[in-house]
Amino acid sequence: MLSSYQTLRFLTTPEHFAKVSALMRKEIIFAIIIGLLLGVMVTFGIYTANRALKKKSQPETTITTTTPTPSPTPLAPEIALKLTEPEDNRLLTIPEATVSGKTSEEAIVAILAENSEYFAQADEEGLFSEEITLIKGANNIKIVATDMLGNQAEEELTLVYTTKLETPEQ
Repeated sequence: MLSSYQTLRFLTTPEHFAKVSALMRKEIIFAIIIGLLLGVMVTFGIYTANRALKKKSQPETTITTTTPTPSPTPLAPEIALKLTEPEDNRLLTIPEATVSGKTSEEAIVAILAENSEYFAQADEEGLFSEEITLIKGANNIKIVATDMLGNQAEEELTLVYTTKLETPEQ
């Protein structure tokens, strides 16, 4: 076993420094080579990832096949609705009014009044007529005609029923 003085003396000899320097040079060179290899591997990985991303962002060529477009189906004829009686915003002194008009032939006509609903069917010429009962004040009435194909047309009118209006004498 060497004493600490002998160990220190051995470590400071020129032969020992030469051996240690050679050993350290080999380790440094080995570390540099490993570092360079790791750097090249990381750089290659980044290059490959960028190349793959660029390929995805470029539009891919696709084969498109054309299918014949079907001819458009003719639209169902529109349904018409025209009210002939009563006039919109009419003032009435009796609680009954007759709603009549013209629509498509044999269409179903729904009359939605303030307090009830009425239904009528148009005849072969499209004429309809239905008597409705009004409430006091303004009556917002919606008339909806529906034909056999399900097409609809709507009209709205307002009738005002009052009991306070005096009728002029003749």
